[in-house]
Amino acid sequence: LTPLPGQPAVPASVLITIERSHTEDIVRHTRKLVKPMMYILRSYCFMARNIEERGSGENRYGMRVACAGRSIQTPALPGPRPKWMTHLDLQVTLYSDSAKEPPVIEPIQLQLYNINSGQELGAATCIYTHMRQKDNLGNWEPYVLSPQWVKIKGGGFGTKNVGEFLVGFEILLFKYRDERALQPQAMWPQGSDTYDKKKHFAKLRKATLHFSLLGLRDLMPLSRFDSVGVGSVDLVKPLVEVEVQWGDTGTKTAENQKLRFKYTDVVEGGDKRIKSDRLNNWKSKVGKSANILASNFEFLQVQKLKVEIPDKMILQPYVIIRVYEEPSRLHSSVRDMMGYTNTLVGESRRSLADSLPVCWLDGVNINKSLAEQKAIVDRAFRTARGASALHEEFEQLTDEALKDMKRHYREDNAEAGSQGGLSAALKAQMEGGPKEYINSTALPVPLRFPRKRPLPQLARLINAQVEQTFSPRHGEKVVAIGQTQAKTVQGKLEDTDNNSFHNDLYYKSCPLLLDHDLVESADSRDWNYLPDVQGFVKCAFKLVDGWDTHDVDDELDDDDPDLQAALPAPIQTHAPNAPLISAAQLALAVAGPPGSAALAAAAAISAEDRTRRVFRSYNVTDELDAFAFDEKKLRKRFKDSENMPSRVRIRLYLVKAVCIYGKGAGDFPDPYVEFHLGPNIAVSFKSQ
Repeated sequence: LTPLPGQPAVPASVLITIERSHTEDIVRHTRKLVKPMMYILRSYCFMARNIEERGSGENRYGMRVACAGRSIQTPALPGPRPKWMTHLDLQVTLYSDSAKEPPVIEPIQLQLYNINSGQELGAATCIYTHMRQKDNLGNWEPYVLSPQWVKIKGGGFGTKNVGEFLVGFEILLFKYRDERALQPQAMWPQGSDTYDKKKHFAKLRKATLHFSLLGLRDLMPLSRFDSVGVGSVDLVKPLVEVEVQWGDTGTKTAENQKLRFKYTDVVEGGDKRIKSDRLNNWKSKVGKSANILASNFEFLQVQKLKVEIPDKMILQPYVIIRVYEEPSRLHSSVRDMMGYTNTLVGESRRSLADSLPVCWLDGVNINKSLAEQKAIVDRAFRTARGASALHEEFEQLTDEALKDMKRHYREDNAEAGSQGGLSAALKAQMEGGPKEYINSTALPVPLRFPRKRPLPQLARLINAQVEQTFSPRHGEKVVAIGQTQAKTVQGKLEDTDNNSFHNDLYYKSCPLLLDHDLVESADSRDWNYLPDVQGFVKCAFKLVDGWDTHDVDDELDDDDPDLQAALPAPIQTHAPNAPLISAAQLALAVAGPPGSAALAAAAAISAEDRTRRVFRSYNVTDELDAFAFDEKKLRKRFKDSENMPSRVRIRLYLVKAVCIYGKGAGDFPDPYVEFHLGPNIAVSFKSQ
């Protein structure tokens, strides 16, 4: 209803029913008796992410749930990813004509507030209409907790994305709140000894994180805030800490749950006079005008950590990489007594959702090779990504999908992990596919997600043609060599995954930021030109199922014939007459110099033939796994004399240049060639 002049801006609403008939002898229906009833709106508040506010790591955030004139809120936790993991039971008054039918639900308002400033950052409006009911036998229908990531809108006009909520809902009558079957679902992941799929949302599984640190790049100088002087100071003793989390709660991580990498200028037990034993550090010029000297360090270290993380991709566990500058090499107790502390340079958070072991996915058989069940693995990844996708608004299951889920829940057995019994409607909605055309607000898909109509191609209708000002200047023809030819790659080479070339840039540049959430691998932003970037970390990591996994060939000496006899059996390639190559020989071949014959032979081995790949991350290639997570092989690949050429020759072919004369009588050109090699070396042919 439109509010009267001088009345509050929030209008009132009227519940009506409209019926249309083509005849006049319509019988008037008995008026339904609509009465108020008490209900419980249960909100499952998991966590928030991508909060767009400066200083989100120092602020404390909470979620407020409001419906039908009442509200309740969670305790405030620090950011940038507050993890509440609690349910809120809100007692509301709703209207219905029967206690057996769902009531007329009012919109549910989710608000993100900052307790430090007392401000509301944004809100999200959700609609949920499913109510817990009894079936024909008098038993309570099952409830499956299915949270979703929902966008939080804020800003001056409420259109800016200021964060995301992970929430789920449940509605039940207030008088049944003490029923045993209607108690809140367990939200926290449970260990293997207590986990029950019918009662718990996720399972807390053991895994081993293998972390390979190549080095640090373009570390910005630290600012001085003391009264001794002004300016900045360079980093000389960096310290890298690595830990695994899946949300911020404000509790401090134990020291035995972290990895520590300290920089040394020479490998352990090495000689500084030998080039292959030295770990380099150098300066580079960064900034818009290249006037800032940044520090670079070479680590080449590998460590592993025992972790426990949830097996649900929607909870999105992640690894935190923090870089510190050590004030002194003194013992920690002496350093603490003197008041010296490490200075935080920056941190980078990388998601582990796509790095979960393959055997954690539903329907994967650990007794089969990856090639035999690749279709099952791809479908399981697609389903998990669809369930963890971001939604513009909360989308509840359709009635057909809800009925199928209840049926599948009742028929659950020992093989409940597979989704073979799910209907097409439920599969489509879980995989992020087509949803119901009209939702609970009576809005069809075109009105909920409007698309811009393409503009007509007016140029085709005009009676005109395009003339060429200059004749085309064709460059050098691409000469095909065998089956390969020159490729064009848009963007950075290390971020390319379109199979344009064999991408062996395995170590990605992870930006070091402050008070920032996860940086996704698919993020196309160029962090080199963005502010607040303190540097980059070159690293690679993988997850292996279980604790303290041990590979036999990782601990063997490549030159010891007695230990080489204990290597695993050779692996048969796909080719009928291909040679047999063991797993250790594959690792040595990949770790060898590029272009070697051993590398070509190792490339013939299909990774899917090895069952061991189902126990580790799916996105880690066999080429990377062969050398990156063994410190000896890692140093051999980057520091061995065969892989370290003394100098590099660059040959430039100057084919042709076009010179344009001036209009004046004395404007005769005097062309010359000049090029730059990096930011420092300039070569000019002006005097020649």
